[in-house]
Amino acid sequence: MIQVRKAVENDLEIISSFIADRNRFKEHHIGYCGVDVAEIKYSLKHDFDDIPFEDSFVVASKGQEVVGIIGMDIDLQEKHGEVWGPFIKMQKKEWQAVAEDMWNYLMRQTGKHVKKISHFSNVENELNFAFAESLGFKKRGEHTVLRISPDQIRKDIENTSITEMTRDYIDEMVKLHESYFPNAYIDGKQIIGILNANNKVFICAEQNTLKGYIFVETNPEVQEGSIEFFAVGNEYRKNGIGRSLLLHALKWMFMNAGMAHIQLCVNSESSGAINLYRSIGFEVDDELNYFDKFL
Repeated sequence: MIQVRKAVENDLEIISSFIADRNRFKEHHIGYCGVDVAEIKYSLKHDFDDIPFEDSFVVASKGQEVVGIIGMDIDLQEKHGEVWGPFIKMQKKEWQAVAEDMWNYLMRQTGKHVKKISHFSNVENELNFAFAESLGFKKRGEHTVLRISPDQIRKDIENTSITEMTRDYIDEMVKLHESYFPNAYIDGKQIIGILNANNKVFICAEQNTLKGYIFVETNPEVQEGSIEFFAVGNEYRKNGIGRSLLLHALKWMFMNAGMAHIQLCVNSESSGAINLYRSIGFEVDDELNYFDKFL
């Protein structure tokens, strides 16, 4: 008989290991949760700021064996949750029932905190696709996740117009960010508020005019970095500025911040952007379906 319960703090290692094990397989893969135990453990401990993981995860067991995990990363201010899972180690005929039991338990535990729920799963995760649709989630698009390591990066002549952003360009950078990413999870002013030794904005500026920017985050503890946003003004495109911004940011992340690999995500329909990333050395890591649901 399957027992479903709330997670406890001592479940950290079990949950991290279980997610890493399931997420290695594309047919079970859930986007943005990771495949490395240390990275997942770090995220659960440090990134679940508003509601700790032990209050936002559910564990399913059969006897002494863990057979399922599901959780939700919740932003209380935005009333938004991102689903982690379901991760299930059961036969197909039992999978749906376990997923439903865990989901119902999770919603009783966390549903009052959210009005919108987002969910990302691998395009090969057919079980989850059917499960998401059965819960009323709507597919909104597809995301391509790309990844690069230091030995993959192409070498170009460095553009001397690329520098770390100074205060003089904050207003222009915020305006450019808002114009390109009006519905992003973080706005321009919030980006400015989290800049530090690990999070940087680099810009291309000539004759006191901002032409483009790139915002990157790094996590030295797990040697992982990500390119979160970058944009070039319409009138300055097709001049190599985007490529120069990317290469400058990658060089800093690998050489100065010591990252082992860097990841980014882009709408799968953005073929131009994907071709640019691949020309620099990025390789496609995953293709994800994006779902959401309003409560």
